[in-house]
Amino acid sequence: MIINKTIGVLARANKHCLSLGILIALPFANQAYAGQVAPGGEFVLYPDPTKVPETWDVAGGMLTVLPDAQSLGIRATAGATLNIDGASIHSPGTATPLSSGGVYLTGGSAATINNSDIVSDGSFGMVVTNDLGNVGAGSTATVTGGSITGMGAGVHLVGTSTLSLTGVSVIGHADGAANHDFKEGIGLTVVGDASAMVRQSSLFGDEHGVVMSSLDGGLAPDLVNPVLVLDGSTVAGGTGSAIVVKDIYGTKPTHASIEVNNGSTLTGGNGVILEVVDNSGVDFSVSNSHLIGNVVVEAGSTADISLSNSASLTGHLDNVSSLAINSGSSWNMVGDNTLAVLNLDGGAVNFGSASGFDRSRIGGFHRLDLGTLAGEGTFRMGVNLAAGLGDFLNVAGAATGNHALDIANTGVDPIGGERDLQVVHTGSGDANFGAIGGQVDVGTFVYDLEEREDGIGGKDWFLVQRPGDILTPGAKSVIALFSAAPTVWYGEMTTLRSRMGELRNGNQEGGFWMRAYGNKQNLSVAGQINYDQNQQGISFGADAPLPTQNGQWLVGLMGGYSNSRLNMKGGTSGGVDSFYAGAYSTWLQDDGFYIDALIKANRFQSRTDVVMSDGYKAKGTFDNVGIGASVEAGKHIKLQDNWFVEPYAQLSALWVSGDTIHLDNGMKGSTGKTDSLLGKVGTHVGRRFPLDQGGFVQPYAKLAIAQEFAKNNEVKVNNNRFRNDISGGRGEIGAGLSAQLTDVLQVSAEFDYSKGDNIEQPWGMNVGLRYNF
Repeated sequence: MIINKTIGVLARANKHCLSLGILIALPFANQAYAGQVAPGGEFVLYPDPTKVPETWDVAGGMLTVLPDAQSLGIRATAGATLNIDGASIHSPGTATPLSSGGVYLTGGSAATINNSDIVSDGSFGMVVTNDLGNVGAGSTATVTGGSITGMGAGVHLVGTSTLSLTGVSVIGHADGAANHDFKEGIGLTVVGDASAMVRQSSLFGDEHGVVMSSLDGGLAPDLVNPVLVLDGSTVAGGTGSAIVVKDIYGTKPTHASIEVNNGSTLTGGNGVILEVVDNSGVDFSVSNSHLIGNVVVEAGSTADISLSNSASLTGHLDNVSSLAINSGSSWNMVGDNTLAVLNLDGGAVNFGSASGFDRSRIGGFHRLDLGTLAGEGTFRMGVNLAAGLGDFLNVAGAATGNHALDIANTGVDPIGGERDLQVVHTGSGDANFGAIGGQVDVGTFVYDLEEREDGIGGKDWFLVQRPGDILTPGAKSVIALFSAAPTVWYGEMTTLRSRMGELRNGNQEGGFWMRAYGNKQNLSVAGQINYDQNQQGISFGADAPLPTQNGQWLVGLMGGYSNSRLNMKGGTSGGVDSFYAGAYSTWLQDDGFYIDALIKANRFQSRTDVVMSDGYKAKGTFDNVGIGASVEAGKHIKLQDNWFVEPYAQLSALWVSGDTIHLDNGMKGSTGKTDSLLGKVGTHVGRRFPLDQGGFVQPYAKLAIAQEFAKNNEVKVNNNRFRNDISGGRGEIGAGLSAQLTDVLQVSAEFDYSKGDNIEQPWGMNVGLRYNF
């Protein structure tokens, strides 16, 4: 063996840099060179494609590896310092004198590694540990960017050492030839009192993502508290759990601390994100992250879990000691679960499927058994009163605090009528439970949450139907929507009546016309349904005179569109788009007697947007058609000084086809038909003011009383029948103005108010323009 030692100043002419150190070159396999940096020495490793990469042993000195430089394994001991930037470290295992991996730090050594790739084919990618025997100062590694890949473990962190990873990919492959505790492949091991901070990085192991353990009790009996902090990072186990807390050496239980923060994720190939065994314990906190997977705690081990800052955990909790859910966070249950302690501080428990709480489900209900319950939070639950089934909360011991039950509302009625269903039991304590929205919508009728004593010191809470058959928002919306067609139709008809009045009061030749209109109506139907209806629309048409020997006779065609919006309490709303066409005629005798007639067909496109009592929405639509007719007879009587009076009587009839509406919360509404028969008598009083250039301005007032005779319109909500009765009388007053500006141009405007038994119109107005031939 030839040993060549060079001590002193080594110059690298091609890099124009001087380094001080000791270089030892040994003839290993593949003619690799072995380098050493002695205590107090420094060496800079430059990229040199002419050199075969070598192994390095840095004992108390400093080794700097520059970008694009290559090396085999590097070992740092006795407080050595490594600075590695943009380099490639590849330890081929048995082909190198270092069997300890790509980078090995011990004895208080420190490494700063940036944007480098570290690979070990025969052992761990990186080891960060104390001296042999696990005493003395721990080592420190700060790694930014790049990757670390090893056999058995990607990174092995031991003793009191610390590790910081930022933007690093760590992979631990299975090492079938190895005879150690991590041969199945671990991304990161945290052993003893070691601490790992992982930011925007990924940890993957062929078996587990992370394993945390106490140290060998004979070497370091007090090193039992490993720490892992994840920040925006991912941890995944290929075939096993994402994170395992265990006692590798079988000498002393581990008590680990784990933080999962800011969008971090955990994925276990076996569906487990956290596994705790060997009488170990863990404090597991999740903040601003959303985890999916199960937590499995072996008998004798413990796990205390906390969720905060809108975090969520979807999975089954097996033998978890305690769970705290705070600040808008939630636990989405999978299956039935049992917990010793549950503390809520603004958090929620969602009874539901693996994807979270499913409000539409009507089966697969779950049970949560608790030892104790405290704090203030929300339980989101589902029920199926038709089957007498639902989610159930059982607190065997003391329950305290104020809690909300967000019981999923539904549009489906219980089969067989009213039923009671228990949803909560508490063994003792002063806990209060209340329903979100103050009630629960179960199909057609409202249910309440009723508290009862169980007779042995505990309390039960049941869902019971509220007395008086109080309707749910969904039922009210269906009934209101089926009642809207007549008011929509009559709102459209007022514009045509104004047009006919123009013919009597102005130029009686035919022409084109257009009118825009709007109104608001407040309605009360079926005893407990109150809503307001806002309509706006436009009508247009054309008419022409026909020959007659006595007076004037005009016929015309018209069409238009209106939109009506229904508004109910609690945010529930509906709408009706109406498209219509019709024909009309007016006959005016020379003595002022007239007859107006109208026939009009409509297509109604109706929709409802229901806000249920729990705040969730349901929607539904239906289309139907209507046809109606109106006949009015009156007399235009001229008085002195251009005054006039125009008494009249009117009869209108409407038929609207039946239809069915299906809401997406399961509610069904239907009606056979809707009828209306409206009679009205009234009068107009006004005066005409001639204009100097010809034409006139004619203001007028009107007064009328109306009576709706139809009262037997039937609506069914699910299988419950209701009478959609808007019958009754009402009074109407109004004022208007028409002006004949030229021989061919006339404008008009009108304002109306009416009030009656079931309908009030606070305002209605229309404006029109007429152009004569």
